[in-house]
Amino acid sequence: MKKIHVILALLMVGSLAFGQTTVTYDFSAVGASTADNLDSNISFTTAQNFEATAPTIVGGQLVLDHDDVKGGSIIISPQNGVIITNVVIIASGRTNNAAYTVDGGNATELIDGSPYTINGITASNVVEFYQKQNGQNKEIDVDTFEVTYSAPTPVTYTYTGTWSPSDPNGTSSTIDNIIVVSNNATISANTAVSDVTVNPGASLTIDSGITLTTVDPAKGLTLESSSMSYSSLLLNGTISGAVCYERHVNGNAGLGDTNANGNNDLISPPLSGQTFGAFASANSNLLANPGNANEKAFAPFDKTTGDYENYLTTTNSSTTLEAGVGYRAATDNTASLTFTGTVNTGDVTNDIIISGPAHEEWNLIGNPYPSYLNVQAFLNHEVSIGITNLDLFDTATAAIYGYDGNAGTGSVDNYTIYNLATTSESTVIAPGQGFLVSTNPLWFAAFDVTFTPSMRSSGTNDDFIAGRTSDVNLNLELQISTMSKTFVTDLYFNNNASLGLDPGYDAAIFDSAPAFSIYSQLVEENSGRSFAVQALDVTDLMNTTIPLGVNANSGEQLVFSISESTLSSTVNVYLDDALNNTSTLLNSSDYIITPNTNLNGTGRFYLRVSNSTLSTPQNSLDNLSIYSNPNDRTVVIAGQIIEGTKAIIYDMQGRVVNTSILQSTNRHQKIDVSNLNAGIYVVQIVNGTQNTTQKVIIE
Repeated sequence: MKKIHVILALLMVGSLAFGQTTVTYDFSAVGASTADNLDSNISFTTAQNFEATAPTIVGGQLVLDHDDVKGGSIIISPQNGVIITNVVIIASGRTNNAAYTVDGGNATELIDGSPYTINGITASNVVEFYQKQNGQNKEIDVDTFEVTYSAPTPVTYTYTGTWSPSDPNGTSSTIDNIIVVSNNATISANTAVSDVTVNPGASLTIDSGITLTTVDPAKGLTLESSSMSYSSLLLNGTISGAVCYERHVNGNAGLGDTNANGNNDLISPPLSGQTFGAFASANSNLLANPGNANEKAFAPFDKTTGDYENYLTTTNSSTTLEAGVGYRAATDNTASLTFTGTVNTGDVTNDIIISGPAHEEWNLIGNPYPSYLNVQAFLNHEVSIGITNLDLFDTATAAIYGYDGNAGTGSVDNYTIYNLATTSESTVIAPGQGFLVSTNPLWFAAFDVTFTPSMRSSGTNDDFIAGRTSDVNLNLELQISTMSKTFVTDLYFNNNASLGLDPGYDAAIFDSAPAFSIYSQLVEENSGRSFAVQALDVTDLMNTTIPLGVNANSGEQLVFSISESTLSSTVNVYLDDALNNTSTLLNSSDYIITPNTNLNGTGRFYLRVSNSTLSTPQNSLDNLSIYSNPNDRTVVIAGQIIEGTKAIIYDMQGRVVNTSILQSTNRHQKIDVSNLNAGIYVVQIVNGTQNTTQKVIIE
């Protein structure tokens, strides 16, 4: 049987159609081809079937000649989800033996004459023309054909906890789009769309074994953020198409203003594989040096110089932005920087090191995933049996230090500290967030900090912006303030901490205490380190005195107050001023002084928590801060004492190795112990009526 085919490959979609468009192709036109497009929505090609002569254009006609069993074909293909409704063929050479079928159904005879219109084919995939009898070697010479189609209406699927107008999983088309407005949406079946947008605070999960396809090369899958909220992508399956993360980054007035106005962010690429040259080209708002447009406010922390460097679009054009590495960044408009690349779905490691000359123990790393990162899952992750990420950090600063830009509000406290005391099981870090961690010299050479997909989380929080309320119970935040600035120190009470050093719960101030600051020192095992976060046992709320350090200028009024507290109302919090011999119940009033000399260090102020009624203040030796200073090999006694007080140092065999008379007029005294061997000693402070002892470690 000799056959001639016109094959109509129609794309079926679930969208409603609107409007009718007719396009015509004339084979007598100059440049007519056997493979061409009618418009952006309809294309056609011709094909040779089996041993038929290939279709050719002769004398302005498309000749479908067939001398064997099969003839040539015309294949009409809709694009962009359009629906073909009819086809008109203007041709010659047909006979009354010709027929056609739709989708292999019953044959319909073609009546001689031209043109011939096939109507009502919106549900068909193939229209086949053929001759009903064998042995009739005919051809059809096509002059023109017309195709009429309807363009479907794109559907926007939105998710706010439920899908609207319906669930796109496995049913959407490539002209549709998805917007995840809020809550956590899931792609659970292979789904194709034009593009996907995830709004700030919303989350999208792609299940294992599932592919989400986006066909818009410009938008693809776009993750958005704002200054207060970030979107999340938890990719367990596959994405076919472009992915970009529009990551909010703080603005800056000028390159080089790294800290004074808090106008920088520490960020980390939430996607992998992008070069700095491509990144800079895509982000015209990346802050540049007015004197050199090639120099941008974007680069990692340079441990060689101990400073944040700036990348050049010339020198660093081919430098790849690395996953898990932190970068200092700033924009010129406090908006977003767009990252493109591959979504990290596996483990990401970072080799933290100790090197100098400045800030030698600190490393700038970051969240490598386009999702939130669970803090405690990260800190407690075992990089080896019995060794966690937390163990890789220095014991006194075993925490995450996030730059919060608080200097812009008048405070010089620029870091939010996340450790096991300050966070809960639900605390998360924003996508694309960079942060600083210290290095433990015992472990850094053997292990790398590791991020894993199990740490990923959805979330709605912002980055390390100051002022976020704590979700951890039993927290006391003590604040000092002047007319223009504030500084805080935190105390936490839980069942995992003690009066001594608790790595992962206590956290020292980043670098050193600023010129205006308040901090605490350990109640026991005090080495003179200034702590921004100190954790104690819940039982210590009964009666504990905590040494405080204060740095401030003379002549400037200071206000001591409780800025936050989740302690029980039965717990009294007192500020003891040893110099003025006063105790102030901070639960009910602030303590206000104007010092006539500069304040620097410990020995004068103590924070006392108690469930007992305040008695007449006494000059108790229990308020003293006693610790060793390894830098000059001295034992320090800080605090107010009375006349006739002496310090006696014993070794662990009970032998007296040093006796010193202390001066009642000096609130910060040092005893030279350079002649003593390294080890543990007991310091006894004693006078006629008072006595206290403290263990110290002399290094």
